[in-house]
Formats: sequence, C-alpha cells, structure tokens
Amino acid sequence: INAEYLGERTDLSNSDRISFRNMKLQKSIEAITRRDAVYHELAQENYTGGSITYQVLGTPYPVIEPFPSYFECFGATRWYEMALSFGASFGWAYWIRSSVSYRHMRNPRIIRGFIPTLMSLGFWGVFAMQGQDRLMGFAENEYEIGRAH
Repeated sequence: INAEYLGERTDLSNSDRISFRNMKLQKSIEAITRRDAVYHELAQENYTGGSITYQVLGTPYPVIEPFPSYFECFGATRWYEMALSFGASFGWAYWIRSSVSYRHMRNPRIIRGFIPTLMSLGFWGVFAMQGQDRLMGFAENEYEIGRAH
C-alpha cells in the first residue's frame, strides 16, 4: 500500500496497513450494499410510466391517490382552472364571431356552441392532468390534502 493516500511519504506499519485495508473493504462493502438496495428497489417496482426517479426516491409531495381514476382527476381540477377553461374558450368564440369573415356564415351554431364546448372540455382535460399530478404527489397539493381529510 502506498502511503500517499494518507498524505505522508513514509511507509506504513503493519497495523496501519491492516486498518487501511479494512477501511477500504468497509467502504466497498457499503457501496455494494447501496447498489444492491437500488437494484432490489428497481426489481420490485411496478412501472406504469413516469420517471424512474420518482419510482425509487418517492414524490416530492404527499401522495393522495397513487392511481387516480378519470373522475378523480377531473374532480381535482380547481375552480379557477375551470373558470379559465370556460372563459378562454367562450371568449375565443365571442372574438371569432365578431370578426367580419365569420359574421355571415351559413352555419353559425358550430361557432357559437359546439367548438367552444369542445375547447373548454379540452382545456378541462389539460387541467385534469395537472390534477392527476397533484393527486399522485408530483405537484404542490396542499389544498387537496385539506379536502381529503
């Protein structure tokens, strides 16, 4: 064993060599144990998509529901997200109806009702995905924890 590991230029005594080897052996055993624990955790997980970091290390926020249903995701949409989805879609419909090219259309019912409704449902779906992240613990979910208890 070279004594440069200890910052000295002298040779080590036999007892120092033995203690140094024991220390290196202990560090390598700890590294192998840590590696085996990670491999075991990876082998035992049920991968349903998402980041493997969350699978091994856990989520940054408390988990309310690990596998929420569609209804739970849509139910986790906050009121201001619903207002934003309906306001943006029907605001777009009002703006597009006021433009000259659509004012004298042959079928204005699609512009007045069907397309804005589809847009608001699409926005609601996007916000439901955020609700899913909150329920699964990937996003800030303090409000949902208060509602759950």
